[in-house]
Amino acid sequence: MITRIEEKLLINNSNKFLKVNKKKLKSIYPKRQIISIYYDDKNFKSYVDSEEGILPREKNRVRFYTNIKQYFSLGLGINDLASGEINIERKTTDFHTKRKKTKKISNSQIPFTMLDSNNFIINPVSVVIYERSYFMFFDGIRVTLDENLQFAKINKLFKIKNIITTNDKILELKLENDKIHNYNIRNSLNINTLRYSKYCKSIELLYDVN
Repeated sequence: MITRIEEKLLINNSNKFLKVNKKKLKSIYPKRQIISIYYDDKNFKSYVDSEEGILPREKNRVRFYTNIKQYFSLGLGINDLASGEINIERKTTDFHTKRKKTKKISNSQIPFTMLDSNNFIINPVSVVIYERSYFMFFDGIRVTLDENLQFAKINKLFKIKNIITTNDKILELKLENDKIHNYNIRNSLNINTLRYSKYCKSIELLYDVN
């Protein structure tokens, strides 16, 4: 079994990237809008652990998909956007691997609180919305492109506050556990790898954490 690596790259011009690699890319799924609600404690433990590189660490979120034409507006209730199936996800990073555990719930309200892996209560602290395109690239390697990122606070009533929009465009490669192979792919793209966490970015934009 091959362990896959998800590697994020920040790109300046997605249109140029798509044009240059037009003959190498194949769309494999329609573009869709993703909404992620991130949960943390009052001290932002998940954020701090991520920034300091503490292992093991975890990230907890609820994710669901909406119509591409729906956008944030101040005072909007996030439950108004959620319909159908939602995913409750816990991503754990330890010394050797990254694991994601997903629980799918149909026609359910988004939880106001969650329990982390240590059974401590965590609350929603930020919302991230973006548009994702899906491609197949380089001998079956999957690629996603995230654009039109928006970040917002969310209160206890699940109302959206303090919307911030960025021009960040994130390319994510689903790579093999092979350093030479991965280097050759990055080199052919002529793009520098940059660590990018949508959750950490949301906390830095929305809260005074410095």
